[in-house]
This record gives sequence, C-alpha cells and structure tokens, in this order.
Amino acid sequence: MSTGTVPPTAPPAGRRQSNQQNNRSTSQFVPKIPGIETLGTSTEQRGHDFAKFIKSIHHHALTTFRHSKDISSAILDFKDPLVDLRMNMLSLSQIKTQNNLNPSPPTATESESDAYLREAENADRRDEVKLLYGIQLKSFAEREKDLSQNLTILWATIMDQCTPALQEEVHGEPDYMSKSSTFDSVWLLQSLQKITAGVNKTTNKYYSAFKANKKFYSTHQNVNEGVDEFYNRFENANDLVVLFKANVVDIDALLVNEQLTQSTATKETTMQKYLAVAFIMNANKVKYESLWNKLENDLLVGTDSYPKTIGAATHLLTNWKVSVAPNARPTNNNQDRRSGAPGGAPPNVNFLGTEWAALVPLPANKDFSALAGFDTTRPTLAPSRKPPHNISAAIECAKCKQHGHYATACPFDIPAAAPQHFQFVCPPVQLNQTQLESILVPGSIIVDSGSTFNFFCERDLI
Repeated sequence: MSTGTVPPTAPPAGRRQSNQQNNRSTSQFVPKIPGIETLGTSTEQRGHDFAKFIKSIHHHALTTFRHSKDISSAILDFKDPLVDLRMNMLSLSQIKTQNNLNPSPPTATESESDAYLREAENADRRDEVKLLYGIQLKSFAEREKDLSQNLTILWATIMDQCTPALQEEVHGEPDYMSKSSTFDSVWLLQSLQKITAGVNKTTNKYYSAFKANKKFYSTHQNVNEGVDEFYNRFENANDLVVLFKANVVDIDALLVNEQLTQSTATKETTMQKYLAVAFIMNANKVKYESLWNKLENDLLVGTDSYPKTIGAATHLLTNWKVSVAPNARPTNNNQDRRSGAPGGAPPNVNFLGTEWAALVPLPANKDFSALAGFDTTRPTLAPSRKPPHNISAAIECAKCKQHGHYATACPFDIPAAAPQHFQFVCPPVQLNQTQLESILVPGSIIVDSGSTFNFFCERDLI
C-alpha cells in the first residue's frame, strides 16, 4: 500500500474563482498616477492602506494644486473646505482692529482746524479699510474659485486610484448621484473609508459599529513600524469608529469619575487621556514592554506617569530608549564597538530614576539606612536595587533572607555558595543469565554513564 501526503482541501469552486478574479483584477490594475497609493475593496488583495492613501493624496494636492492649503481640511479632517474658507474671511470691523485703523474720536479741547485734520485722517482710514476689504474679497473669490476646481480635480484623482471593483461599490451608494454631481470629495473619502473597512449600504449599522471598534482595539504596532506610521493607522481606526457614530469607550462614565478629582475636566480631555493610554498599550511589546513596566511600577509608589494626550503619548514612544534593541543577536563579529562599552556591547540607557544601585555588603546590625530608597517609616525593610524600592514586608529575599525585595533585585553582595562535588565509585560488575546472588554491595548506587545528568532524592544515600 503506497503512502503519501494528503493534499489540502480545496476551497469551493465559486469562492476560489471569485478570489482569483479579485486578485487578478487588483494585480492588473494600473493607477492613473503611480506616485499615489491605490485603494481596493476589503475582499481584494491585501496591501491597501487607507491611512497611507490619505497621506499620499494630501501630499499630491499640496504639491500640485493652487492654494493647496485650503483643501487640506477636506482630505485630513473630512471637513467642507468652502465653509472653512468663508469663516476665515474678515469683516470691516475686524480689518479695522487688525490693522489699527479705527477712527480717532474727538477731544474736548480740539480746535476747529484740529477737528478738520482729524476728520480728514479718519476719512483716509475708512478708505484704507475699504481698500483692504476689497482686496480680501478679490483674493477670497479667487481662492474659492480655485477651491471649487480643486475639489473637482480631487474627485477625479481619487477615483482614478481606486480599483474597478471599489469604483462599482461607490457607484452603488444611495447618495452617489447627488454627491457626484457636486463633486463632493469629502463624502467620497468618507465612503471609501467605510467600504475599504468592509462596510457597504447593505451592512447592519450595529455590525458596522462593532467591526469598527474591533478594528480599533486590534490596531497594534508592528515590530518594524515607526511611531508616525503606527499613529496614522491608530488615528484612522479611531476616525472610523466616529464615522459610524459609535464610541470606543463610555466617555460619559469616565467623565463623571474624572470630574470628582478635576472639576475642569471635559469630554475632550477625558477622551484624550483614554486614547493616550490605548495608544501606549497598543504599541509593540518587544520595543515598549519596559515602558509598560515602568508606568505600572510608578503607580505602586503613587505616581501616575501615563501621558494625558495623544501628542504626549507619541512623544513618549518616540523618545523612549530601550536597553536592548528588538531582535538583536550580537556576536563577536557584528557587535557595535562604537559605543566604547566593554566587549563592544551597546550601553544600557534608562530614564532618570530607574537606575540600579550598586551592591553593598549585608550590614551585621541590619541597619539599612545607607541604602538607596530607604523608608524611615519601615526601617526593617531592605529596599531593592531599583524603584519601587520597598515592595512588601511579606516578601522575603531568597538570597539574603531579608524582607522587602526579591532576590533578582537584592542590594547586597553575597557570595554564592561553592558547589558541592561528589565522587562515586562503581564496583566492577559482570552480568549473566545464571547470576543467582546479589551483585550490589549494600548502600551502592547505580549511575547510568550514558545519562546527561543524575540526581538523588534521598541525601542519606550520597
């Protein structure tokens, strides 16, 4: 009977054909502008990233559009840029104040000639204000015209970077006809964000909110991913939750607790604190596990070192120094010897306040006052070599037998006990099938010479 490996079960023919068609259409898709990222549906081949797409579209707009700054809010914030532009237009009174052109009031002692000069100066100021206002109107009219054209070009540029399957999904949206007639690029970007996340017009809204929340909490930093790139994906996942009118957390309940200790707390500041913690905890474990441990240890000594804003969290991850580089396997041939450390090993870098204290001899009188981190309220505890120094009176060090720290952070220089060596003499033995008498001397021990190691449970036999 012949044997062999069992071939893997093939997927259903219909699904296999559909996946092959999607992959083939995606791989054959040629975008209009090669320098801009492409987008596809959630079922098409992987590699599409909406955050990268937004970033590349924004860079393209800034480098090719006239008055490109006016369209940034449409791409980055999904806001109507025309509304923002009109809100930035100054009124006559604002122009007077901004340019210090308010009319001079009359004085009680001014003469007729002084009044005439004052009125003439005020007339000049009014004319200058009108001139500035007219220049602004002309400038804003030109910017509004360019912005309308840019929104039209932006619509076409975005659609040209989408795969045919994704374009069909957009065409199937209920509001497509009305939005396409006005080239509403903000609506187009919001629709693409939903569709690329696997949501369409037939999806249940509660399912969409659940899926968006699930994506937010599963957005973790990859080991080779920079902080900026991770932040863009994290922010995009949070924006998707907001887009579905959902929340990543019950912010109202958090706000009530926050206002108990800080009366000026708002929903915005409370949400910033939550997002900052989520951003830190979704960072890569290999890179930032030491940071997580430090933040937890600080809480043990009554210090809350968690960042309070997303900006602070980004700054902390960017500037945090790790003791050992992730996935680093240095050898004698490839160690970095530029650091000047013994053996060429990179020096350990720690935040201030986390340094290990030097080892000291165990005091005979159990006076621990000379140790770093000594607590006068608990003089019987020997502080550990690193913060938090006093952990618990219930902890006994297996090395020095003192309370207050673990053996891995023992502050005392205690020489290790010398290993005990034993020599075993095995008498010569010859075995045969006719052996009738005992071949072992009373108290003998059998040792397997081919074994890796041998041990004895009863010390009396050794």
